[in-house]
Order: sequence, then C-alpha cells, then structure tokens
Amino acid sequence: LGVLNITDRVGGRPFEPRELEYVDLVANIVGSTLVGLRHRAARDDARDMIVIALAKLAEHRDNDTARHVDRVTQYARILAETLRKSGSFGDQITQPFLHDLERAVPLHDIGKVAIPDHILRKPGKLTLQEMEIMRMHANIGADTLRPVIEKAPDAEFLRLAEQVIRFHHEWFDGTGYPQGLKEEQIPLAARIVALADVYDALTTHRVYKAAISHDDAERIIVSSDGTQFDPAIVAAFLTSKEEFRR
Repeated sequence: LGVLNITDRVGGRPFEPRELEYVDLVANIVGSTLVGLRHRAARDDARDMIVIALAKLAEHRDNDTARHVDRVTQYARILAETLRKSGSFGDQITQPFLHDLERAVPLHDIGKVAIPDHILRKPGKLTLQEMEIMRMHANIGADTLRPVIEKAPDAEFLRLAEQVIRFHHEWFDGTGYPQGLKEEQIPLAARIVALADVYDALTTHRVYKAAISHDDAERIIVSSDGTQFDPAIVAAFLTSKEEFRR
C-alpha cells in the first residue's frame, strides 16, 4: 500500500535512537490506520451488496423482469461514461459518481415490492386507478430508503439511490411523476436511469407486451428527445448505441 523512505540525511549523519523510535511510531500508526480503512471498506462493500441483493430478490416477483436490474445498471453505466468522455456534466460525473451510480441503479424499482400482484403482473393495460397505484412505487421506494440513509450517513450511494428511485419517472418537459419536475430540477442520475430503464422495457418481453428491436427502440427514444429525455443523454445514447445493441 505504501513505502515510507527516510534516507540521505544532510551531512550523512546517522539516525539517533530517538529519531528511529519516531519513525517506528509513525509506521505503526499508519499501518494500523490502513488496516482499519481496509476493514471499513470491506464492511461497506458487504453492506452495499446486501442492499443490492435485496433489490434483486424483490424483482423476482415478476419473472418478466429477471435480470432487468443488471441490464439497466449496465446501460446507465454506459451512458454515464459516454457523458463523462464527451465533457458533458464533467464536474458531476466523477469516479465516485460512477461507483455510486452502479450501486444505486439496482434499487430503482424497489418500491414495486409494495404493489399488489394483480396490478404488477396484470397481462393487459392498467386502468387509470391501477396506474395511480403503480406510480406510487417511486415514492414508496424512496421513503422506505430514508431511514436506512439516516442510519448509514456514510453510504453515499444510498443518497444517489433515493434520487434515482423517486425521480426516474420524471420527464424532461415536466409531465412525468411523482412531482412533475423538469429539466435540471431532475437529478442527473435519475435522468440517466430514465433512458436506460425505458430502453430495457422496450427491448425485452413483458407479460403485457412483446419486445421490440433495438432500431425501433432507438426511434422511440429519439422521438422523445426533449420531452421525456434530456437531449444530452439522448446524444450519449446515440453515441454508444452499438454498446446498447450488444
């Protein structure tokens, strides 16, 4: 992890015993600190993975969305990295942001665990009343996460996850839900996940619809540029569309 090198004293004078004791003390303090940091990192990783595993467990209520969270996570990562390379949002899309985003995205639909099966698994179109109940999953999921965040204030990815859960159904033009936010009022992570989530929904089979091709999904996403989706994120999608196709 590191080397402390103390050599070449002025005049070539040897180290005194007291000086060597100081060096030994510094080395011991640093060594203990590094071990503590490694243990803390391992603990934090374990906690993060448990939360993500619970999110994946929740998705198995609906067999049609098996591996949905894995794909949406990959799509969101591709978009974020493309935006970073292009210089868009360069001050926001840092390495820690990418790290937290990868952990946050699997939680985006965690609130659906509270939606009744007859609505969640309905093979046909939802009624207006059923749609209102389905839309509650965004606030339910975010509100459920709030006590966890309060007890784990150092888990930055959970703060990002709360934004993603609550706001990934907002539309760039302000016509989405649950709060009708628009443009930059919608957190960047949620704007990224919005496109990733829709792309996967379009290109995979669901109990209420057939999958469509990548090209058809691309046309739908482009047609929603500036309405449902942030134009900068649509541009990133078009830049990286072959990665999405693969």
